[in-house]
Amino acid sequence: MEVHLGKFELDTLEEDRLVTLKLDAVHKTARKAESDFYILQGLRASVVRFYLESADVPADSAQVLIQLTHHGDSTFCNEYDMPIRFNHENINFDFKYNACIREILMDGDLKAKVCLEHDLKLALPSPFGTWTVGISKDWNSDELYLSGITDAWFEFPGWTREFSA
Repeated sequence: MEVHLGKFELDTLEEDRLVTLKLDAVHKTARKAESDFYILQGLRASVVRFYLESADVPADSAQVLIQLTHHGDSTFCNEYDMPIRFNHENINFDFKYNACIREILMDGDLKAKVCLEHDLKLALPSPFGTWTVGISKDWNSDELYLSGITDAWFEFPGWTREFSA
């Protein structure tokens, strides 16, 4: 599943190289026009990827490192459409890819991060929570200009189940 940033978030990312946003939980009554997750319940993020579209990146320095933080607030809606909230520690991890050919160089393996660093004390978080995305000048080429971004989005491969009828 993909979640695209809105214009305000894109502008903030372009200007500050950092954006924090909250992804709201999907409700059972949601329609496809309201959410890409409209039929899904209990989505758990095992891998998180974040891509930039049309970032002005020279071919010889096309590697982009994205710093991601899940702020520890996960929300699910149960089969009765009631929100269930979980809180846990922040989870910080990176995703690295080649922006020219969109080849993954280091996956945003949230499952490994949770299992290894938290000694299996945490369940995989929901993507529905607060996220911070950072594009550090320290780790990315000086050639990476964010003024050319036309789109940016999360990808959340993971586990889910559909709402029951």
